[in-house]
Order: sequence, then C-alpha cells, then structure tokens
Amino acid sequence: MYCPTPLEAFILDVYAALGITGPEELEIGPVAGHFGLRLMLADVGSRRVGSWIVLDRRLPADRRREDFFHELVHAVLDSGNQLQDPRLRVAFQEGRADRAAMEWAAPGPWLLERLDPDRPYADQVPALAGAFRLSRAFMARRLYHLWRRVEAIRLGALK
Repeated sequence: MYCPTPLEAFILDVYAALGITGPEELEIGPVAGHFGLRLMLADVGSRRVGSWIVLDRRLPADRRREDFFHELVHAVLDSGNQLQDPRLRVAFQEGRADRAAMEWAAPGPWLLERLDPDRPYADQVPALAGAFRLSRAFMARRLYHLWRRVEAIRLGALK
C-alpha cells in the first residue's frame, strides 16, 4: 500500500548503491563521500561550507547525525549563499531541509518494516529512535509525518 515519495526512492537508490539496507548500516561518512562531501567536527553550529559539512561537536551524537542530514539536503538540493539570499528563499530552503532530513535519516519503508501496526506510533518512538540513532523528538516528528502520509494514502488522497 505504501509508495515511497520520489525523494525516498532517490534516497533508497543512493543507499542501495552504497550497500546500505537498513539503519544499522547507515553511517554518515559514506553518504557524505557519495556526494563528494567531507565531514568536520568543530565547536561551532553545524553548517555546510563548500564541500564540507561542519558538525557541532558539542552536540550529542544523535543531534549531530540529525544536523548532518539537514546539511546534506542543503548540499544536494540547494544553491546560492544563504547569507546573501532573500529571507523568503532561505526560509523555504530551511523548511525543505528540515522535512527532507527526516526522509534521509529514517526512510519511510525502513520505518514501516519496524513499526508494530497494533501499537500506537508514540509508544514506539524510543525503540525506533535508538535503532536509527536519532533523538526521540526527531523520531516523533518523523513518525508524525509518516503517519500523515500513510493516512492520506489509506483515504485515497495520495496514490
């Protein structure tokens, strides 16, 4: 019944090309390398600088991982310089990066394989956050977005 979004299909193709079939194999280094990006830890807020993704070493590992996927979206989908771009364009890019990072970090098909349909999604957040190495808050948002998509498909609003 579930059909991956075009972005999820692209993500799953990238992961398949890297031999990644689930969250336990998903390491950020090879994903960055696939796009010609390099990683650096520093005591600054996470950001992309040219071909570098700089991750804030002061953050817990799960938050650095989430920041990586957010910055990856900027590297793959965005152009321009946010310091010079109009605020509306920057706001659009940031919103898209927030949403798309969820799909990179926890693709819908991988989540659905692990979800127990007889239990509320909210009860499964801790275990899924651990399996995907993400914060509980991030996983709760991801499951909410997934639930909305699954419900839209079930109700016939999406095909």
